Amino acid sequence: MKAWLNNQKINLKDLGLEVLQRGFDYGDGLFETIFCKAATPVLLDYHIDRLSNGISTLSNKALPLNSDQIQDQIKDLVRENGEQENTIAKIRAWREAQFGYTPGNSGFHLLITAHESKPYSIQQVNRFGLAQSVRNQWSKISKFKTLSAIQYVLAGAEKMEKDWQEAIIQDSNGLLSEGLSSNLFVLKEGHWLTPDLSTGCIEGVMRKYILENLEDSTGTKFLVSDLHPNQENLNELPWFTINSLNMSYFLPENQSVPPELEWVISRIRELTG
Repeated sequence: MKAWLNNQKINLKDLGLEVLQRGFDYGDGLFETIFCKAATPVLLDYHIDRLSNGISTLSNKALPLNSDQIQDQIKDLVRENGEQENTIAKIRAWREAQFGYTPGNSGFHLLITAHESKPYSIQQVNRFGLAQSVRNQWSKISKFKTLSAIQYVLAGAEKMEKDWQEAIIQDSNGLLSEGLSSNLFVLKEGHWLTPDLSTGCIEGVMRKYILENLEDSTGTKFLVSDLHPNQENLNELPWFTINSLNMSYFLPENQSVPPELEWVISRIRELTG
């Protein structure tokens, strides 16, 4: 399978560990997972903006490729690896090899890969829980998708052990923060509420898109708010979690899909094809 590394096309199997070393040893890097429809990346500018801001936060360096160059390389990989209706492109950026925690002034490697994907998924869930194995905490990099994601792995292991369809992560103060790999929106008193980034949640691309672009013509708003599990009881309120690849929603017992949720689902279907 082909890939792009530092603006050069390579065979992915030839990528040596010495190139990956710093990301492998320290998790010193970032990644973006991008859903592509008919070889066109969905919300690519949002992904590039987050990746660029993340690299700048980690190192004061600039992203070495612009959005058009990255889109061209993704489309090239889709053609090279066999065009598919749905594709996942992944961008990984990690600092060049240097021993020790102090990173110095080294630049970043940039690896772009693409492979076949299932269609964008929207499904109802009914088994979920509040993760007890981890708590989120804000830092200046907590809103980015970093190569160091062990807390999500631990929450994922708990989700699997308890046979949940979704795990909800709280922050160190007990506020609701996010889903296992997605942002949380809760419907309360006619408006959608989502946790603040101060809870340590990822600044998801779909979260940002929704906050900037979606507002129901009926007056339903999308608001950033503190969510307390004892006040916003997730068993009693409709809610959904969403990321670039899928959306899951929950409905209280005997409740049909409210129009506020129907409208969100229709807009996400339009966006993802």
